Amino acid sequence: IVDDLSQGQSAVDAANSTLQDAVITFQNSINGVTVLNLDGASYVETPSFQGISGGAMRTMEAWINTTASANNATLIMSWGINEAQQKWDMRINQGRLRIEYAGGGINGTTTINDGNWHHVAVVLTLDGGNLQDNAQLYVDGVLESSSGNGTAPTNTSNLNNFNIGRSASQTERFFAGQISDVRIWSVARSASEIMSNKDSRLTGSETGLAGYWKLNDGSGTTTADSSSSNYTGNF
Repeated sequence: IVDDLSQGQSAVDAANSTLQDAVITFQNSINGVTVLNLDGASYVETPSFQGISGGAMRTMEAWINTTASANNATLIMSWGINEAQQKWDMRINQGRLRIEYAGGGINGTTTINDGNWHHVAVVLTLDGGNLQDNAQLYVDGVLESSSGNGTAPTNTSNLNNFNIGRSASQTERFFAGQISDVRIWSVARSASEIMSNKDSRLTGSETGLAGYWKLNDGSGTTTADSSSSNYTGNF
């Protein structure tokens, strides 16, 4: 009615009522979103997907919510083996995002185990080569001021399956908290791409999308891969 000045107060009241009903419906839909709750002893494994191997560029993304701080309760996702340069673990270390590759790691600076939802991403770009310290960490769409060690080329193994909520190579490490919307890409996503897409569901057909687990199945023993790869995960 905003463009029709002839509308009376009753029309304004009716429009306002409709708007408020829509807001309530929207809020209820958010509150009803299903996410994966992990207890520190459970995880998801994809037997048909072993991650991005070798020194290939890659991007990993997820939404997480946790208050955990111990090493055995902060492992977000993982593939590879626990040998020098052959592991690829996204985890939380001292409250901050970390990518760990056996022989070192890169740490972020933002506290993310504060009981709030955070979007986390790690990008391995080939700019300057595939050296481990070229890994870029993002929290809530913002590039982290990161520090770490590791100047050897990345050479991630494909001998273990991709895991969500557990280390593929150090199997005593899990995740305690909530995880949603896990994405693995075979491309190095840009800062603008990460920021513009982190709050939206993907179609599943995006270029370079290797695997996409919304983790909103709600029940059952498997979780669907919403990418064209169809890498079903097993709880």
